[in-house]
Amino acid sequence: MTDAAVPERRVRPRLAAFFAAALVLAGVAFPSSTSTADKPLTVASIPPATPRWDELEGFLAGVRGRFRGSLSYYIEDLQTGRAIVWNENRQQPAGSIIKLPIAVALLEQELAGKVRLEDEVVLEAADKAAGSGVLKRTRAGTRLTVASLLELMLQRSDNTATNMLTDLLGLEEINAACRRQGLAATCMPRYIMDLEARDNRVENYTSAADMARLLKALYGRRILDPPTSAQLLDILKGQHVRDRLPRYLPRGVVVAHKTGLMKDACHDVGIIYGRNHDYVVAVLTTGFGSFTQAKQAIGQIGRAVYQYDAGERLTLPPAPRAKKAPPAKTKSTRKSRQRKG
Repeated sequence: MTDAAVPERRVRPRLAAFFAAALVLAGVAFPSSTSTADKPLTVASIPPATPRWDELEGFLAGVRGRFRGSLSYYIEDLQTGRAIVWNENRQQPAGSIIKLPIAVALLEQELAGKVRLEDEVVLEAADKAAGSGVLKRTRAGTRLTVASLLELMLQRSDNTATNMLTDLLGLEEINAACRRQGLAATCMPRYIMDLEARDNRVENYTSAADMARLLKALYGRRILDPPTSAQLLDILKGQHVRDRLPRYLPRGVVVAHKTGLMKDACHDVGIIYGRNHDYVVAVLTTGFGSFTQAKQAIGQIGRAVYQYDAGERLTLPPAPRAKKAPPAKTKSTRKSRQRKG
């Protein structure tokens, strides 16, 4: 995702913001059943680590050691509760993975009867944002359902859809939802493409641990309600961007995930559905030499987790073949092509 200047956003009335804040402080905005802040998300009794698990931990340490930049991760076997973590609580620029907490906030509102997924929202010229997505090229005045905006935000990382849903919810409510879910490092003080705010050091943040917590809650149906949790995971399984966690996985392996990309961050967080167990894998990278390097490291972690689950030997993916340079054009070749005209 590349950022670009965006038009000034619509300002929510101060009175509405006041009442929204009051509801949050009173703790009555939503039923407690939607909150995970006070609910344990790990298995109470974790079996001892096996030699294979120790091998996986060592392999991931090798990926980390070769990475030229900052890398944090949280990997957990969702059937045993056994986890491998590194700098998992480090607060990092969120990029587009902030769209996952936005989705949870939206579905909370839907369960509370404040939003209906079949409702329509009009796309206005001021909503259009640069970067990833298809709505920036859609005609202003087009009517879109809230459900379609949700899918575009998650599956195509559409920035315009994200801003439209942020308008619908309000930044106050999105941040309140993050607090309700116990996301200690996650906050969204600005719109997804507000470069002016970012230049003034106003940034959206999260951590690998926070994203893992949210994904585990969805997987365990401990958030929202079971059908809505399943609905959100199904949307994430339709992710179009597959150049990170699924990068080196065999065709057909199911991954429910959300990517994030900005000039100084490259992330992927999701659930890999293995042959035997399922795994939450949240990998955040910053300070890297190139996007390709960051995506390859994330893909190596995803591949190692899959190989561990399948009982395969842990290996790095083959190095990509160098592209052959096209043959130099000679004088005789140019004449031949001209004759064929």
